[in-house]
Amino acid sequence: MSASDNNLLSANQQAMLDLALACDLKISDPSQQEVIRAHHQQIKTQEEAMIYIKSVEDRIRSRRRVRTLPSRRGQARAFTGETLAGPPRP
Repeated sequence: MSASDNNLLSANQQAMLDLALACDLKISDPSQQEVIRAHHQQIKTQEEAMIYIKSVEDRIRSRRRVRTLPSRRGQARAFTGETLAGPPRP
C-alpha cells in the first residue's frame, strides 16, 4: 500500500466512485440498495474506493460471462455494443 492510498478522494475520484455506485445499484438486487448506499457513504480513502470499484467491475465482468454462455438454441448471446451506440458508422 502506498502513502497515497490513504489520501482522501479528489472531486474526480469521487465522481468515479459515484459512477461505480450507480452501476452497483443497477446490477444488484433491489433489496440490497440501502446496504450498498451505506457502504458507499463510508468510503473516504483512495484505497477504499479502489477496492469498491474493483469489486463492482468484477461483478459486471462475471455477469457478462454468464450472458455470453450458449443459449438453449445453441447460439451464443453476446453484447456487441450496437444497442448503445447503434451500428458502426462508415
